[in-house]
Amino acid sequence: MEDALDRLREHLLLADNLLERVARPAAERGAPLVIVLDGMSTAAACSLAEDIAATRAWTEVVRHA
Repeated sequence: MEDALDRLREHLLLADNLLERVARPAAERGAPLVIVLDGMSTAAACSLAEDIAATRAWTEVVRHA
């Protein structure tokens, strides 16, 4: 069971691996601002993302699997 959990953790983006897997690679292209919002509903997160994107002051950077 532990092996299955370890394999699952490799694919999940967790607070424990956020800097290593997202911020450091993004820093190669510029200084990233990483904001972690926890406990937010999907609807609220989508609304916030739409508002931020509408200002065109921020650029969304996503990781590719």
